[in-house]
Amino acid sequence: MPKGGLKNNFNIEHKDIDYKDYRKKVYKILQKRYTKQNVGLRNISIPVKHNLYNLNIVPAYSYRSYQNVVDKDGNVTTSFVEGVAFCPEGGKRIINYPHHDNKNYYIANNKTDYRFNAAVRLMENLSYWITRKEGYSTMMHPYLIFCLVYNVPNTIFKRMIGYDELIEEIVDYLYGVVGTDVFRDMYEINEIKLLFSSKQTFSVINT
Repeated sequence: MPKGGLKNNFNIEHKDIDYKDYRKKVYKILQKRYTKQNVGLRNISIPVKHNLYNLNIVPAYSYRSYQNVVDKDGNVTTSFVEGVAFCPEGGKRIINYPHHDNKNYYIANNKTDYRFNAAVRLMENLSYWITRKEGYSTMMHPYLIFCLVYNVPNTIFKRMIGYDELIEEIVDYLYGVVGTDVFRDMYEINEIKLLFSSKQTFSVINT
């Protein structure tokens, strides 16, 4: 909330429940619905097994990032960006903006004639293959791949080349900007959070 702001001004109501209690309530509801043996509990998600599908449910709550905007006449207006937040067991709060992720995904896909989505899938497959071939214990996070591809200029996607060449060009571009301000200033696909910052679980070094 902006400095000096009041909860009543933003339709914010106080609720007497913390995140841990909220997560436990969701967990118990799912156990009642799908039976105890089909519902697990992980650091972040609640995995649910079903005959037709498997789910990973992350209990989250609404989050707002407020900011004051001053116009040329000195008038102050307050706006906010809405997202979601959740807290891993023993970890810091994580804030995401899924609506902005989805909106920008569709925009990027349309601007690149749907090659953006295909490139993300191919890059994920490439990451998986390299991880297996080199014997790494973990592979690159899918969301990180998603965001890295999003930061590649659309002009590369629009070149009249096949997907093999497209992936090569994407890798060449990203490799060429590593360590530069272009790389450090990359944003997540929501265009709100920096991709590489002290608050992220991944960094420029381990990428």
